[in-house]
Amino acid sequence: MALIVRELIDKVVPPDRIPSFYNRFMLIEVLEEDVQNKELLDILAKYRKPIIISDKMLGKFTLNKDFEMFKGKIEWQGKNISVHLEVNIDSKGSWTKAMNVLRALFEQQKLKDLEFRTFAAEQLTNLANDWREDEETVEISQKDFAERISLSELSVSSGGSFTAYYDDDDMFASHAVTVYGSIKKGLKSATIEG
Repeated sequence: MALIVRELIDKVVPPDRIPSFYNRFMLIEVLEEDVQNKELLDILAKYRKPIIISDKMLGKFTLNKDFEMFKGKIEWQGKNISVHLEVNIDSKGSWTKAMNVLRALFEQQKLKDLEFRTFAAEQLTNLANDWREDEETVEISQKDFAERISLSELSVSSGGSFTAYYDDDDMFASHAVTVYGSIKKGLKSATIEG
């Protein structure tokens, strides 16, 4: 399309917004539709070309350029889970760092899974009991809590942090049990989300 546009007049950016979000234009007139520009088409073709990284142990991950993360699946404790690697798409070094964080968790998955479940149970069992539908429902113990949740998704960053998302087995009306931490500092917090 060939367009006539003008810049946004009010360029005041609210304090909680990203300045580039306000780099907007107002459409004045459509001059021509279906205009093809070879340079722009080449850029689009390059942008749409999938970027895949492979790891012998972990498998293949495809870059989602819009969200700056690689997506894939791994087998964790006998179950396939979704994995996101948060990266800087312009820095292949960040891709390697994120993969190394995932590899560190994956290689110790039995220990890490137990650690994540136990931590979530310590933090959230009392809240799960508050969510019981009635007083006659049997109280949930920390052991029961830890056994009932199951990992569904794992997100890691190139900086070493990770987020583990667990299915709640309906203890919180299908909210996710989320455990936050980092490779260097250990577990940080556990919450319910969604």
